[in-house]
Amino acid sequence: MNENKWIYNIRLTSLDRKNVDRTIASIKARWSAFVPVEKFDYQFYDATILALYKKGEQLQKITNISTAIAIFILGA
Repeated sequence: MNENKWIYNIRLTSLDRKNVDRTIASIKARWSAFVPVEKFDYQFYDATILALYKKGEQLQKITNISTAIAIFILGA
């Protein structure tokens, strides 16, 4: 997968949130005019944070199960 060489963070104002699709289309058009060889891709912070939270939950479950198994083996 070819990663973008540049990463920009854009904060949408409350007015922009009402027209997210139109705002993203506008940003994409400007991006394509500015850097036509680079693919325009975007993510929302809430989705990124949710993914990190889920990974943390999975790690916690694995740690808890591993600890329980270790206690069971050492206690037996």
